[in-house]
Amino acid sequence: MIKSLRFLAVATVAAFALAACDETPDVITGTISGSVTIEGDGASGVTVSLSSGASTTTDASGAFSFANVDAGSYVVTISGFAADASFSSTSQTAVIASAGQVASANFSGSYVRTSGIVGNVSVATVGPIAGVTVN
Repeated sequence: MIKSLRFLAVATVAAFALAACDETPDVITGTISGSVTIEGDGASGVTVSLSSGASTTTDASGAFSFANVDAGSYVVTISGFAADASFSSTSQTAVIASAGQVASANFSGSYVRTSGIVGNVSVATVGPIAGVTVN
């Protein structure tokens, strides 16, 4: 009888241990969202990529969002914005550490301003003079 009780106790402990192994741990997910603006206006159609390989494009207001992102640290990178726009950084780190967390990554840029001076050099009594360099 003692052998039977001992066997039953060992079998019960083993069954609990095996049942615990079959449990699936809760997966922590969150959202990474933000916006891309150039001089305060939303930049639409900009590609936004996560270091995990996921990518999306910004909407008409420059907003983007990645839902159900597993917990971890990600690099958020933008590309495909206007050629005459400049950003201090095109990558940021976003971290999901708790369930339901919303991590923000906002990018603010400005347009590059360029200009040139075009003209002719001429002398009133001679007319235009070719090949002149003005410093």
